[in-house]
Amino acid sequence: MKKVILSISAMLFGTAMVLAQGAAVSTYAANYSIVTEVGNGNSAAIVQTGDHHLSSVNQDGMNFAFGGSQNQAFVNQSGENQQAIIGSHGDKNTARVVQKDQFNLATIDQGVGYAEKNSATARQDGEKNESSQKQRFDRNTGLVVQDGNLNEAFQDQSTLTNLAKGSEAIIRQDGNRNDAYQTQRGEDNFAKTIQDGNRNKAWTTQTGDKNDAMTFQDGNKNKAWATQTGDKNTAITRQSGDENWSKIMQLGDNNYSRVIQENGLQMSMVSQTGNNNNVTVRQD
Repeated sequence: MKKVILSISAMLFGTAMVLAQGAAVSTYAANYSIVTEVGNGNSAAIVQTGDHHLSSVNQDGMNFAFGGSQNQAFVNQSGENQQAIIGSHGDKNTARVVQKDQFNLATIDQGVGYAEKNSATARQDGEKNESSQKQRFDRNTGLVVQDGNLNEAFQDQSTLTNLAKGSEAIIRQDGNRNDAYQTQRGEDNFAKTIQDGNRNKAWTTQTGDKNDAMTFQDGNKNKAWATQTGDKNTAITRQSGDENWSKIMQLGDNNYSRVIQENGLQMSMVSQTGNNNNVTVRQD
């Protein structure tokens, strides 16, 4: 079964859209919602209050001849000029977007037709925040929460195989102009980035299985990298103050690295190659 739902709360005066500073700007004179469902048991709930919102939901799949099955999408937009774009392609995937204030953009891209049981949630409160979540194969979980203005969050998750356990990624940003990037390749990886302040940046890249990477930054203009290649590695970064810099690189299995930097202007680089290595750095 194919269902197409088009909802327009008032007359449209134009349909052009442009991007300004990474966030959505529309020329819609009304709220605009498009829902396309192909398959059985898919559901979508769209709530729009305010003006000039755009919501697009596309649910489909190729595991079976009739399309996707039991995908769920929820969108709640308030304020002005919000955009939410959701594509769930497979079965039993869940996508949630909540946007408040104005000019926020959230994109959720789940699967290419065969993905199953992925979950992605984006919550944005402020102005001109951007969230992008991409999930491939099965059972990944992604969460983005952004409060403030001009923050950017990107999650790219792939188990690289069917029927895998999946990985978990969390980004929480409170402040202005913070950026967080998370890339996961493999099974059962965990990535968490928490940033409070302004102009902080964090990059996490995991390739392998059962790796843990956690980054906590409180202050301004801090930067942190965590790169893990192998299995069962742990990388923990905690930075407070301004303009701290940390890089952790792990190649192998069962490595552990912990970096704690306080009071600002600290710098640390840790490189681990091999197995069962242990490093702790503390600077204040």
